[in-house]
Amino acid sequence: MLQFALKQTWRDFRAGDLRLLGLAVVVAVAAISSVGFLSDRVSRALERDAGQMLGADLVVELPASAEQPWIDKAQADGLQAIRTWRFPSMVGSAAGDLQLASVKAVEEGYPLRGELRTSTGITEPDEPTVAAPDVGSAWVDGQLLALLGLSVGDTLNVGDRTLTVDRVITYEPDRGVRFVNVAPRVMIRAEDLQETGLLGPGSRVSHAMLVAGDTPAVDRYRDWLAPQLSSAPGIGYRGSGAPGNHPHA
Repeated sequence: MLQFALKQTWRDFRAGDLRLLGLAVVVAVAAISSVGFLSDRVSRALERDAGQMLGADLVVELPASAEQPWIDKAQADGLQAIRTWRFPSMVGSAAGDLQLASVKAVEEGYPLRGELRTSTGITEPDEPTVAAPDVGSAWVDGQLLALLGLSVGDTLNVGDRTLTVDRVITYEPDRGVRFVNVAPRVMIRAEDLQETGLLGPGSRVSHAMLVAGDTPAVDRYRDWLAPQLSSAPGIGYRGSGAPGNHPHA
């Protein structure tokens, strides 16, 4: 049987059947490997771009401000973690003109991924920045300046706080398409938020915690945080690898 099998194999080889079969196997393996390689590259690119568009590797949307132990835990794990607040509010000029705006308060270090683009005036060229507004200043959309008749360097009243318009926002990495974000943006520092007096009862504030770092560390932190958030309503994750069983995943 062995001798017969060898003769049959030799005959098929000389006839070209085995060479054709071998070539087909090589082409099939090469095609599968190429598709897998391309899929991996596309997946990595999407994860990178997702982080830049979200301003972080992981965004946790919360019904209240993130607790300080959560921030401390992330920093102890070698991650960056900050909080943001977003809500609609009327803002005004020194002349008394009012305009509905989407106010966003951020902590130092925002954004954790991607970059803001700002300019020193509506007609000035923009430039990338990886910093948040300074305490006492506000960055605004150019549309708001036009509506209120303001210029960079003028003052803007946000609640009980008077801030100096320092720069014009031309691009914001994690700006969504929700209704509140359709209004012109006013970005301020978290230190100024408390002094505005806008966080009283009935305020429509959306809280978020932004986390960034190495992917394995972010995954471990997500696994640690998930059980603590499981009993709280209104929790949502956004980011690369975010769990799919949450409302805003």
